[in-house]
Amino acid sequence: MATLAKSVNIRMMEVTEEDAVVLSKIAKIYYNAENDNNYFVYKQKSWQLLDVFNNESESLLQIIGKTEKGIVKGLDFVESNDGYHLMVLYRNDSYTNRKNKTTEAIDKLLEILFGTNVNNKTHLAVTSEEDESSNPNEEQRILKTYVTTKLFEALQKCHASFDELQHSEQLILPQKFLPKLCNYQMRSVRWLLAKERCPSTFSPYFQRLTSKDNETVVYKHCFLRYILQNEPGQLTLPPGGILAEEMGLGKTVEMLALILLNPRNDVDVNPGKDLKIQPPESKRKRIEKEVFCTCNSKSKNKILQCTKCNLWQHIKCVAKYNSDHDDDINEPYLCPGCWNTVISQDGLVKTKATFIVSPNTIKLQWLSEIRRHIQPTLRVLLYEGVCNGKWISPRQLANYDVVLTDYNILTREIYFTNENHNERTMRNKPRSIRLKTSTLMVEWYRVCLDEAQMVESNASHVASLVRMLPAINHWAVTGTPIQKSLNDLQPLLDFVGFDSVTEPNTWNYLVNNFVLEHEKHTDDKTLELVKILQKCMWRTWKSLISDELQIPPQHQQVHRIQFDNLEKFFYNEQHDECRTMFMGNVHKYTSRMSTISPQIMKIILMPFLKIRQSCTMPVVVVNSNNNKNQASQQKQFLQPEELHSYLKSTNELSCKSELRAMASVHNGLAALYIIQKKYDHATKHYNSVLKLANEYVNMSVTVDSLLQMHALHNLMEIKRMQHFKKADLEIYQTQYNSLEWKYLGTYSNTLSNVMSSYNAVINKCDNAVNEQLIATMSAGLSQLHINDTSQLLQKIYEDCMPRFGVTNPKLAEIQSSRSLLYIVDLWFAKLNRIMKSIQIEVNELTYFTENVKPRHLVCPTIWTQIMQLLQSVYDCHLSEIREQETKEKRPKGKKILCKMCQIRDLINNFECLLFDKVIDKDTNITEGMQNHSLEMQLCKITFGYLKNKQIDIHLTKTMENNWLYLENLQSLCKRLIKLWIEIEFTIKAYDELDMCKLRITLTDDPDDKSIFKIFEHEVDQRIIDQQNELQLVQRQFTIKLARLKYIKHLESNKELGACPICRLSEEDRYAVLECGHHICFPCLKSMQQYNRSGHFKCSICRNVQHNSDIYYISKSKTIKPENKMVKGNYSSKITYIVRLILSLQNQEVAAGEEKYLKVLIFSQWLPILQAIAAALKENDITFRLQCTPLTLEEFKNPSLNITCLLMPFIKGSKGLNLVEANHVFLVEPILNPGEELQAIGRVHRIGQTRQTTVHRFIMEDSIEENIHDFVSSSGLKDSNTSGIEQKWEFNNVSLDDFDKLFVLKGRH
Repeated sequence: MATLAKSVNIRMMEVTEEDAVVLSKIAKIYYNAENDNNYFVYKQKSWQLLDVFNNESESLLQIIGKTEKGIVKGLDFVESNDGYHLMVLYRNDSYTNRKNKTTEAIDKLLEILFGTNVNNKTHLAVTSEEDESSNPNEEQRILKTYVTTKLFEALQKCHASFDELQHSEQLILPQKFLPKLCNYQMRSVRWLLAKERCPSTFSPYFQRLTSKDNETVVYKHCFLRYILQNEPGQLTLPPGGILAEEMGLGKTVEMLALILLNPRNDVDVNPGKDLKIQPPESKRKRIEKEVFCTCNSKSKNKILQCTKCNLWQHIKCVAKYNSDHDDDINEPYLCPGCWNTVISQDGLVKTKATFIVSPNTIKLQWLSEIRRHIQPTLRVLLYEGVCNGKWISPRQLANYDVVLTDYNILTREIYFTNENHNERTMRNKPRSIRLKTSTLMVEWYRVCLDEAQMVESNASHVASLVRMLPAINHWAVTGTPIQKSLNDLQPLLDFVGFDSVTEPNTWNYLVNNFVLEHEKHTDDKTLELVKILQKCMWRTWKSLISDELQIPPQHQQVHRIQFDNLEKFFYNEQHDECRTMFMGNVHKYTSRMSTISPQIMKIILMPFLKIRQSCTMPVVVVNSNNNKNQASQQKQFLQPEELHSYLKSTNELSCKSELRAMASVHNGLAALYIIQKKYDHATKHYNSVLKLANEYVNMSVTVDSLLQMHALHNLMEIKRMQHFKKADLEIYQTQYNSLEWKYLGTYSNTLSNVMSSYNAVINKCDNAVNEQLIATMSAGLSQLHINDTSQLLQKIYEDCMPRFGVTNPKLAEIQSSRSLLYIVDLWFAKLNRIMKSIQIEVNELTYFTENVKPRHLVCPTIWTQIMQLLQSVYDCHLSEIREQETKEKRPKGKKILCKMCQIRDLINNFECLLFDKVIDKDTNITEGMQNHSLEMQLCKITFGYLKNKQIDIHLTKTMENNWLYLENLQSLCKRLIKLWIEIEFTIKAYDELDMCKLRITLTDDPDDKSIFKIFEHEVDQRIIDQQNELQLVQRQFTIKLARLKYIKHLESNKELGACPICRLSEEDRYAVLECGHHICFPCLKSMQQYNRSGHFKCSICRNVQHNSDIYYISKSKTIKPENKMVKGNYSSKITYIVRLILSLQNQEVAAGEEKYLKVLIFSQWLPILQAIAAALKENDITFRLQCTPLTLEEFKNPSLNITCLLMPFIKGSKGLNLVEANHVFLVEPILNPGEELQAIGRVHRIGQTRQTTVHRFIMEDSIEENIHDFVSSSGLKDSNTSGIEQKWEFNNVSLDDFDKLFVLKGRH
């Protein structure tokens, strides 16, 4: 940057001519110190402002003062060469567009120096970050909507002038280029050639400013606080641009024509340099045959020597592509490491090749198009990236005509660049050559990004690498350059080299200016953004060239599908739940955050996503490990049978919960009435509990046994208080005994099974083997030679030290076979001792394990023993709880443990001897892995080693039995743990039986007050509270029971019969009330119109019914494409889709075109595609699910007769040519129409000869209807736009918009 600093003697500071610009003279030296408002002192000298600044003297002096104090940065005031004037010096290296004290002062200074014509555009060039911080109100942002359609229309008018200018130029295509181009393609190719042969120039965004001193002239950037002293020259755009033809117009063919029409001829791939460096004679012998390859192998088989470093590499690693090239390309051979050096010293390898990057799914499609359209074809390489065995030298890479790769490969390639190379010197010599990608060692003639919108994020690995690719021409090819907003163009322009407009502030101005001015501009005034795109982007619209294309018309059909009754029931509940969750998330995160990160936005929108998925298949969320964190939730898609089971089981549990609550309230009220000695009232409530227990058995809804036993026990207590005879109590006692046995029976059966398993393992532990184990090991060790013993010890060290630690004291003691035997002997003796103790303790509990029965079935002696055991366990465990609550220290001395605690301690010790575990002293629980303990591992290694030595056949057999015995002991340990747990659970079951008999009683002691102990004055209020709670619980139970009845009715699919009011059954729609009764729809409407309060009484049971809690059943089904049955039971939408395909097949057969039906099925979610695939398979419809090059070729092959191709939007809608298909199924509506355009463009494109149809599937009365209506009605109806572009303007969808999507037009 040239500045005036060359001719200025700057005495107060030193600046370089690159970072400082003189703006103006502002003052002259002042010698007569008189009272003057324009007089000031700066740097100990007196100055007087020039007369032209008299009106702004106060503001100017304030800026000078702030600069001198250091408040304002980037400004300075310096003397002129003659020392007579004071001048303003501005530093560009400190410029910023963020608002602060410095920028405010600079803006004011520029206005003073140059007048009001400064900063007339910077108000539109605020960065998004500044905008957010200074103006948090979302509605006040300038950049709120992106009018994409209008931008394309303005661009099309600019292209018309180019067409007129170039129309006379005739393209002469080579004979090897087989296709015949349409007129619009000829225009496009002319533009492509013009961009490569004659790069455009562009005026820089600088304005000329003359200072008020009438001497100084500067040039300021229109959108930045960046100033130049000299006038900047014209900008020359790099060759290349953006080819943004609409999908299906033949962008691939146009690029192939460009490759042939504009080749790079003057290129020598192998300049013939002699790169062979002979080592000194003294070192030749040392480096001879030294293998240093890309792999870690040092094998000297089939190796190749580098002519520069004389090291050797494996042919399979570095010479895979040698057969594709002549010797003059392959030789002299350089290793990958030496290529790095050569490139850094001699520069890049020049090539005539075009480097094409595409999605993986269409890479082979490019190869097929090249071979089909160019004969003789070009030399093409499918580049597979940098990895062992796939290295290709830059010279070989440069020798192809076209190199094809995909974005997945480039994503991995970023790790093989200089930016990811660590230059740190390592302590040890590298074992292999560090590879670097050869794609960055070649100066490509042309780099082409197909489906370039996939690199719209500048932060991605792929975007980083494609910007590194050295090339002369850069091309971004995409049918949807704008998917979400105009900002999608920014990274594309950055890639093609138009970085002067992609600077954030400049770009924000261009976009904001277009948004505000596009409706106002006239034909003679082209907006800046359009001028830019005119020079670097070309787009053709199908609607304008339909006559040239001669593509059959495309029709769109919307299929509106009804939920079946069960799906509707599930959807309505899920809809309300998801909306509540969505609003909760919005309030939770937006109330405490000024900005929302993408991760938080994903969490906020999770309910929205879930309800959308439920429209196609019911979705339930399962929390893993009871984790309530939304990020860890797992979704499960349900088929109709699974939905029935899920709804039935969840509602049964819900009913049981409410019934349990109702029974508990009845029991509580009965206890309070006993306190008041109102025994009749108490008896009534206890009988209500027993009635509830039997009333809903047919609905699989029952009252807990413990609640029934509580009622029966206290009923008998009441009868005794009323002096009933013992015979009168027998019926209650019989019921009580039956319930008690039912409750204990589960524990008894489980305990019996575990006990049988324990005894079975005990029987496997042969005592004879037990006695022989140590003797057998001793005999085997004694037969080993000294070398064998050393090998055994070494094997023990190598195996055990990593597992048990180098410092393990027992391992340190093992120095010989005798010490090994000694350690095992001590361990085995302790093991046997503990095992015998455990067996004795367990046998002593036989009286309990064999008599888990009600009291009346156990003899008094045994029952006494059981009660003593239970009491000891209660006291032992309760003492620990009391210690934790009171935090009292126990007196010193050994704690007396109950029988269960003694057995637990023995089992813990037994487990630690067999497994690699330790006992936690605080919790008294074992911790560790289920791996062998050290001694077990020693036995395993020793027995295995002795067996391999084959010392003695009889001894070997004995050792096998010994090891089997030890494994049985491990199994025994596991059974013991299970047995102890079941005994503990059974003891707690007896505790529950005792607790269930307790009821509320009175107390006078405040310390004794609890949930079962209340004061006398609390009784009346407690009764009122319980009565209110009973009404509430009864209401909730009635509602949930009605839901359960409704679900079971739908499951059985039985007719309910005639309406109980009008006695007619012809109606297709009827309602199920909260009480479970049903009435026809006309009768319901009549009752609702008669009573407008929102509730009414059932005409049968007279219970109050609320309109919001009524369920509806529709007998009529969705109108089907044909009366053709679909095999299997699937959701309504999937069933409809399959039936439609079967119907289309029938139509094709009738027309004699059975093999020509090809359907593309798109969905956003793989589980839904998998469910559709299962339905297609069951109905004998051929399909392919995996979107791979192989499946695509199979789908296109007419001989295979594949009817359907199922693809997710994110993978299958980019760049594929699938003109073989004539139907596109969009399973669900989406909010990003760019993806829909891509999907539709797979079939409606050049080469299509049949009529195509797009089918949209919308569930009625669901959020899908709202989404479809929202997308379809939010755009401009203009004749120059086509398809969804007419209906969508890329609005900034806000959270309020999402909330509105949840509002359904009608729920019934």
